[in-house]
Parts: sequence; structure tokens; C-alpha cells
Amino acid sequence: MSVVVDRDVVARVPFHVGQIFYLGETARLLVSGDSPVAPAVGFVEGDFLHTATLGPAIVLDKFGNPLHAFPAFTASVCNVAPTSRGHVRLRSADPADKPVIKPNYLSTDEDRRVAADSIRVARRIAAQPALAGAQPVEYLPGPGVGDDDAALVKAAGDIGTTIFHPVGTAKMGRPSDPFAVVDERLRVIGVERLRVVDASVMPTITSGNTNAPTMMIAEKGAAMIREDRLRS
Repeated sequence: MSVVVDRDVVARVPFHVGQIFYLGETARLLVSGDSPVAPAVGFVEGDFLHTATLGPAIVLDKFGNPLHAFPAFTASVCNVAPTSRGHVRLRSADPADKPVIKPNYLSTDEDRRVAADSIRVARRIAAQPALAGAQPVEYLPGPGVGDDDAALVKAAGDIGTTIFHPVGTAKMGRPSDPFAVVDERLRVIGVERLRVVDASVMPTITSGNTNAPTMMIAEKGAAMIREDRLRS
């Protein structure tokens, strides 16, 4: 829960572009459609987290859609240092009313540049000699999408999605920071006996999965709560 009075809370959510490449007849011998688990590889380069998954186990256009029957791989490129900022706002004075959540993906020039380059990188990898035997053919966003920035940014917006892990809606900061919700001991600024101890306190998002950092925050938060209780 984020406690904010008379101001919005700001969120950072990583943005993920997943391109699908159809694999030719040669690849049918390499990837079994009966396999329940698809092998995956990944590496980090600059602002990108690249992952590639072989096989139909998770090949789909977007979360919630049925899987494709054809053999393919998805080249997933995630911007791990987004500069776009979303927000969470109260819809009404009714505490049971759902909040308004707007991630504001691709709202900065930097994030649009990264999104366009992510498709270029995936295409460049798919065109390497090492993959020639698999005969990859781009399925999504498709070979009809050009290499110019405008076309690639639109394609990224069309096929991109959340990779979840939102943070920053209860940002840690100084009392003078208008967007800060908690102080350095995770206490809600201006409210007594209330703390926030989760990923929402991160001022900026980590360049990787937020699970381990959140566990660290929980460990540190528990220790501080105990320290303050013993001190009082």
C-alpha cells in the first residue's frame, strides 16, 4: 500500500519487446513441439536484457493469448533502465474504488530510442550465420516493418508489454522531495507508526529481477523495526 496525501505516486515499470521468428523445416528437427519446457539463454548488454527462448512452449503474441503451433523462438529484449515514469492516482474518495494506473511506456525520447534499437538488435542476431541452419523468418512484428525509427517505435508499442516488477510508488527520499513517501528507515513521512517495506520504496528500478532486492529490503526493514522497538 502507498500512502500519499494530495499528490501522485510515480512508478517505474520495465518495458519488454518480444519478437517472434518462425523457424524453417530444419528447425523442426531441433525443437520438439512435445517438449513442455523451452530452453532459454540470456545476457545483459548496456541498457538491454536479451533473452531467447526456443520452442513453442511460450511462443505467443502476448500474455493471455493461445500458443502458436509452429516452431519458433521469441527474442525478448527488455529495457532495464527505463526513463519513462508512470503514475498511480486515486479514482475517487472511495477507498474501495480501483486506482488509475498509467505506466506511460515509451513516453521519453530515450526509451523510444532503446525500443527501436532493441528490434534492430534482435534482427541482427537472427541474421547471424550460427542461426542460418534454423532458417528463421521474422513473424512479429514482421519483415514489412522498416528500419526507420518511427516504424520501429510504433512496432515496439504494438507488440511490447509489461515485464511486471513495478517499483517506486512509495519512493524513499528526503522530506523535501515532493515525490518521496518514506524516509531512510522506511517510515511514511508525516504519518506515525506506519512503514512501507516492499519494492515500492525503490527510488529507481534495479537492472534485473526485483525479487532478491525486495527480499533484502524486507530483511533490512525487519531489522530496523526491531531496532526501533528495542530503542523505545
